[in-house]
Amino acid sequence: MLKKLFQTTVTRALSAFLGLVILSINARYIGSEGVGEVALFNLWVSIFLMLSNLPGGSAMVYYAVRYKSSELLATAYIWAVIALVLPMAVLWIFPTLLPSPVFLLIVLFFYSTGWAHQYLLVGIEKLHLHNAASLAVNSTLIGALVYQYSVFTPKAEHYYLALSLGAGAQWLLSLVFLWPRLRLEGFDFKINVQLIKQLLINGFHIQIGNLVQQLNYRFTYFFLEKYQGTGTVGIFAAVVQLGEGIWLLAKSVSLVVYSRVSQNGSDFSAGVLTFVTARWVAVLSGLAILLLAMLPDGVYHRFLGPQYMGLGHWMLLMTPAVAILAAGMIYSHFLAGKGLFFINFLISLLAFIPIVLLGDFLTSRLGLYGAVLLNTCSYIITAVGSFLIVLRHVDSESKVYMFRFINDIKILHQQLKKGQD
Repeated sequence: MLKKLFQTTVTRALSAFLGLVILSINARYIGSEGVGEVALFNLWVSIFLMLSNLPGGSAMVYYAVRYKSSELLATAYIWAVIALVLPMAVLWIFPTLLPSPVFLLIVLFFYSTGWAHQYLLVGIEKLHLHNAASLAVNSTLIGALVYQYSVFTPKAEHYYLALSLGAGAQWLLSLVFLWPRLRLEGFDFKINVQLIKQLLINGFHIQIGNLVQQLNYRFTYFFLEKYQGTGTVGIFAAVVQLGEGIWLLAKSVSLVVYSRVSQNGSDFSAGVLTFVTARWVAVLSGLAILLLAMLPDGVYHRFLGPQYMGLGHWMLLMTPAVAILAAGMIYSHFLAGKGLFFINFLISLLAFIPIVLLGDFLTSRLGLYGAVLLNTCSYIITAVGSFLIVLRHVDSESKVYMFRFINDIKILHQQLKKGQD
């Protein structure tokens, strides 16, 4: 388990670094306006992907050892095609609402089916293959961006093509990694009605929760665009992306915790692992974003361009939210590992309420300050809500590890080592 954690953390770090390189390239070539357009495109991808991933999302992890991979993939592929009807219907009703619809549909198909491959790899505990395929998106994207920006006049549409190529690369590589498993099990593409029902029910709870969570993170983009313009969206998107880069450790550990709890973690062992890792990822994430906030403006000027001066100020304001949500990621993945997908959805929905009720008011009057305040409230509600529910489902003896810092490293090593076999 320690090896898997190390590999996943390194992969997340590389992916986050590549994401920052992409942000830097876009900021320099297409400016904050272009970065804002890219952020809105990615937001639409995230929204529609929640529907596309109903059967092929993280529910695959739970069912990977319970059904044949080919059965699971048959359901995921059929649904991925059906789910494309929604963005097409939106385009028919609102022809100008969605940016670059052709690229949007291509990215949605490759992402929804590619992530079905990816989650199956996690479910069969092939995290190193999952990690390798994950890097394909940003690696391919960077190469395509550099080529297009060097040859053509830079514009946001070049990013959309590059993302399509990156999603296709991830799809292909993850399928290659999964192919030996498919051959070993034997191909069985029959339609299992009971399986479809289970995937859609659990997938709905997971994906609707993920959708609301994504809206918690990014719905303020729409308010900012309305009142402050696309350029302000680009600046706030940079803040959010840098904050998400800080979460690479939390995301890595949460994936390991999810896999451990869903497969074979005892209540006591799972509780200890959850409390200790949540505490430390919160501390380390808080320190990391403080370091970013303390960087001089010249660093952001050199890395992103003159439009991003003063970014450290916004990072400092986001510090409490980033730290507490890092712990919240661990708690929510514990609940997912226990199959409590609907609970996670309810928590995300609760955290979305202040954004819906106050988003228009705060962003129209406070601008970026209002956006930061909204995200902070949402993150805190998510983390605290998950923590309170974990307390109801964790082994009572493990609760002693909630706030103690004695022998944490030794305890963490012991708990992770149990999962090596």
